[in-house]
Amino acid sequence: MWTTFVQQAGMLFQQPLLIGLSVLCIVGGLPLAMNLIPPNPISGVKVRKTQSDKRIWYLVNSYCGKGLILTGVITIVCAVALRLTAMPPATCGAIGVLVLVGGLVLWVVATLIYLIRVK
Repeated sequence: MWTTFVQQAGMLFQQPLLIGLSVLCIVGGLPLAMNLIPPNPISGVKVRKTQSDKRIWYLVNSYCGKGLILTGVITIVCAVALRLTAMPPATCGAIGVLVLVGGLVLWVVATLIYLIRVK
């Protein structure tokens, strides 16, 4: 009985944390995707190529922002769907974290590839 309580409590913590981080990805990605963030030293993709050309800055950061939004939405959908399954809470939490982290890593790689190809 105690184990079940601990598992449920863990899931109750994990799901809001995953959804909160996903919302943070969406909120952080929106201004980038909508080209609202000009070149600056604080946020955005900051490499020599984006710093040297405003057009490239906006292209690359818009691409990156769209990826953040997509990753956030997919993670929220997965977190809600996993909650509806009969899987143990620890498994649901692990899958949710993998989806979020995996999506972010995938999108960083995709953004770097896009950065290399943009002219």
